[in-house]
Amino acid sequence: MLLLPLGAFSQKITKDYTDEFTGIHERQTNWEGIGTNNKWTAHVSFLEAEKEILYMDIRIIIESLRNNYYSISKGDKMMIKLSNDSVISLTSTADFSCCKGCGAVNFFGSGANGISARYQVLDDETDALKKYAVVKIRLYTSKGHLELDLKEKKQEVIKSLINLF
Repeated sequence: MLLLPLGAFSQKITKDYTDEFTGIHERQTNWEGIGTNNKWTAHVSFLEAEKEILYMDIRIIIESLRNNYYSISKGDKMMIKLSNDSVISLTSTADFSCCKGCGAVNFFGSGANGISARYQVLDDETDALKKYAVVKIRLYTSKGHLELDLKEKKQEVIKSLINLF
């Protein structure tokens, strides 16, 4: 019988440091899986810089990528539907391109095509994400958009992560 500590799969701050060159203090959560469908698998993490700027990082392994090229441009949106039926929109902070292993979290997905992107979370959006569960995500890419309905057991993951700040 294999016994694991209760906290083995809990949300937590995994990085908390000050860069010795820039003096910028950063805290980041662990990566948590939020779901999968027949097209893609997604993981999220949050990064706080200088206690003022919050980012949502997402890594996606795209099953149908084969010979297609996906990218996310600076300013592209991630729309998030919350449990109260409201929709918030996050904005991509830079240009992101797909590549082999880019959507990987540890070894999971390291041989698959994927993309890793960062979105800024403003104060009003932070408040909403702390209060309501996420039920659906729509991510805009150069090939249109990807959608993921979060299963009930995964709907509280993003809320739990962002409430660490």
